[in-house]
Amino acid sequence: MRNLPVVLNRLKLSHINKVFNRLSLSHLWAIFFLYSVSVGLLVQFFILPILLPQYHMGNGLLDGGDWTIYHSRGVQFASDINELGWSAWELRPRGFGIIGFVSTVYAFTGIYEPFVLIPFFAMLHSIGTICIVGIICRFGVGKSVAVMSALPFLMFPSSLLWVTQILKDGFVINGCLLILFGLIKFTDVPLSEKALDIIKGKFISILYISIGLVLIWFIRPHFVQICIIFIALIFLLSIVSHLISAASVSYTH
Repeated sequence: MRNLPVVLNRLKLSHINKVFNRLSLSHLWAIFFLYSVSVGLLVQFFILPILLPQYHMGNGLLDGGDWTIYHSRGVQFASDINELGWSAWELRPRGFGIIGFVSTVYAFTGIYEPFVLIPFFAMLHSIGTICIVGIICRFGVGKSVAVMSALPFLMFPSSLLWVTQILKDGFVINGCLLILFGLIKFTDVPLSEKALDIIKGKFISILYISIGLVLIWFIRPHFVQICIIFIALIFLLSIVSHLISAASVSYTH
C-alpha cells in the first residue's frame, strides 16, 4: 500500500508518454499555435481592457512600451501605402524592420489593429517552442519530457509578451532557436546510409538555419554577422570531428 502512490504516478507518466509519442511535431506546433493565439486574443480583448484597464493604452496594448510607437508608426506608414500605393512601401522605415512588418500587415489587411498581428507572432512563438522540443529530444529523452521542458518558454509571461504586444524579440529569439536546431540536425549522425536521405536531411537543416538568419536580418541586420561566425565555427568543429572519427575507424582497421 505504501508503494501505491509511486505506482500510480508511474502509470500516469506512462500514459502521458504514450499520448505525447502519438503526436508529431506538426501536431504539437498546431497545439502551441492555438494556445498562443488564444492567449494573445485573451490579453488584448479581455485582460487588459476589462480586468486591467489602468494598464491599457488602447488597441489591446500595454501602456508605456516600445510597442505603442511601433503601432502608431505602422498605422502611419500603412496609411501612406493605401494612399500612395505600394511604391511607398519600405522594408525598414526609418531603420526599423518591425515597423515595416507592422505597416505591411496593416496595409495588406486594411485592419489597423494589433490583434491582426497575433497569428504571425504566435506562429513564430510556436516555431521557437518546437525547436526547443526538437533540441531536447536530441539528448535521448522522451517527447513528454521535451515538451514539459519547453513549456516555460511557451507559457511564461515574459515570452508571451512578444505574442500579445509588438516586439522585435519574437523574430530574433525564435530565429536563433531555428539556427540552433538546424545546426544540431546538421551535425546529427544520419539514421540512413542512403545518399539521398543524407542530402535531404542536410538540406532541411540548412533551410532552418537560413530561415533563422532571415528573421534576424530583417529585424537586427548587425546581429547576422555574429550568427554567421558562430555557424562557421560549428561547421568547422563538425568537419574536424568527422575527420577524426574517420581517421580512428581507418586506423582500427
